[in-house]
Amino acid sequence: MAPIEPPPPERSGPSPWVWVVMGGVALLIGAVVLVLVLRSQGSGPLVVGTDVSLDAISQTGGDCVTTVHFTAHGSVSGTGTITYRFDRSDGQSTGNTQLSVDGNSGFELTEDWRFAGVHNGGGTMVFHIVAPTTREVRHDVTVRCP
Repeated sequence: MAPIEPPPPERSGPSPWVWVVMGGVALLIGAVVLVLVLRSQGSGPLVVGTDVSLDAISQTGGDCVTTVHFTAHGSVSGTGTITYRFDRSDGQSTGNTQLSVDGNSGFELTEDWRFAGVHNGGGTMVFHIVAPTTREVRHDVTVRCP
């Protein structure tokens, strides 16, 4: 008679598919943590470039109405808030306004100045960046109608 072999040992612990699921969950948690860490680092504090400029385009319509469209633009890097304002030589001002910036890009901000009726003269528009650093650019305009 042949020797009797003992039955194979029973497997202890979780089945193999449980390990696969646990591995997938661990990878997912790791990916979420990585995304959160990278987001929290951001792209650094906001830095405004030295290339800030102010351009103007005039548009004259009927009845001697001239609108001067001013555009301020420049480069930025990092994340934060720019505080700026437009001041006109006639005393009008937009007051301090804030713009949130996220990432490496630039900004383009516009302001219009309207001259109505017969006019021979002009003025100066000044664009100020108040924070996070200070910058100031100005543009003189001359408006004649007729």
